[in-house]
Formats: sequence, C-alpha cells, structure tokens
Amino acid sequence: MDDLQKNVEKTALDNKSESAECVTRCNKNTDPEGVTRCNVTRCNSYTCYTSQKTCKQEYLKYEEVKDVYLKFKTEGLTPSVRAIREQLQRGSFATIQKFVNELNEEFAHNRLNEIQQKRVPDAVVSSLLNDLTERALKCTIKEDDAKIAALQNTILNMNGEHSKIDLENSVLIDKYLKEINELRGTLDDLEKSQEKLKKENTVLTNQITDLTNTIAIEKTKNKTYEEMMNLFKIVAKNPEIIGKIMEEKDGGVTGVTE
Repeated sequence: MDDLQKNVEKTALDNKSESAECVTRCNKNTDPEGVTRCNVTRCNSYTCYTSQKTCKQEYLKYEEVKDVYLKFKTEGLTPSVRAIREQLQRGSFATIQKFVNELNEEFAHNRLNEIQQKRVPDAVVSSLLNDLTERALKCTIKEDDAKIAALQNTILNMNGEHSKIDLENSVLIDKYLKEINELRGTLDDLEKSQEKLKKENTVLTNQITDLTNTIAIEKTKNKTYEEMMNLFKIVAKNPEIIGKIMEEKDGGVTGVTE
C-alpha cells in the first residue's frame, strides 16, 4: 500500500503541468490465468486516487473502424466519429477521429482515381464535340429547309387565296359599278322629271292664278247682276220710281246745260 501511495504521488508530481486534466496510468500485471490486471491511477487538480479493474488489453484497430466506416458509406449514412464509437462500443474519440481522417483521405483519393479512370480523353471529347456539332448543323439545316419549304407552301397558298379574293372582289366591284351607273342614270331621269314637274307646276300655278282672277271677276259681275236684278224687281214693283228717276235725270241734265 505504501508503494502504491508513492506511485500515486509520483504520478501527481509528474503531471502538475496538466492541471484540470484527467491523466490515467495503468500498471499492468498479468496473472497466471492470462488476465491483465490494471492498477489505474487518475489525477484531477492534483487530487489522485487509485482503483483496480480487470481488463483484457485490446487496442482499437484501423480495420475495425474501416469496416464500420464503409458500412455507413454503403448505407448512405454519415460516418461520424460519434456514430462509429456507438457502433464499436469502445475506443477513444481521438483514435477514431484519426482513423476517420485517414479513411476520408483514402475515400477521396479513390473517388478521384475512379473519376480519372472514367474520364474521357480530351481528344475523344473534342472529336465527339465536333461530330455532334456537325450533326447539329445538319439537323438545323434540314429543319431550316423544312421550315423554308413550309413557308413557301404557305406563301403559295396565301397567294392563291389572295388571287381568288382579288377575282371575287373584281366581280363585286364591277357589279357595284354597274349598279352605281344604273342609279346615276335613274337619278338623272329623276332630276329631269323633277325639272319637268317644276315647269308643269309653274304653268299650273299661273293657270290657277288666272282662274282665281277670272273667278273674282265673275263674282264681281254676278254681284252687279244681282244688284241690277234686285233693282229691276224694285222698279217692277214701284213703277213710279222710274218716273222720278227720269225727272231727276232730265232736271239734272237741264241744270247742267244752263
């Protein structure tokens, strides 16, 4: 027990520069059964204690980490240090991190080699590019020729339709011009008829005026006749009036003579 205490104190003094860090020392002793017995000394802030455990000293191997790493890659998972540690259930994070870094470099290198191997030579790429360009140009030319032919057919069809429409329009225009000429002739006849009617109207107006004047004269004559007839009737009824009228007439004439 005194020897163990001395070892603990010696370990604590050796690790003064590593304060607040846990330092482990294992004094291995193998018993007759082949089991390794470890006296583990842990130091933390200069306070040390010793415990004993039974263990089989096995170090984590690169191949073990690699198997888990490749398994994760195959399954499409991310081979993180924590995931590999949980899968293995042993090993320090630092050791696993070291192996994972090496595996990442190896994996990247292998992928790069695969890409380089699958890469098509520049000459082949150039040849293929030229071939594809030539084919594309030929296809483009064929497509352009087809488009031009289609456009030409469209233009011919449009010209045919245009000619047909022009012919129909010409027929319609001739028909309308003929109708217009006929209407113009009818209008001229109507204008002549109107002038004739105006003249006839003027003649009738003059005739009506003359007839009106004649009627007025006749009315005046009729009025005078009626007055004379009335006078005759009066004279017929009173004959003595004629004598008086005659005497007055004679006297008037005599007076005038004197």
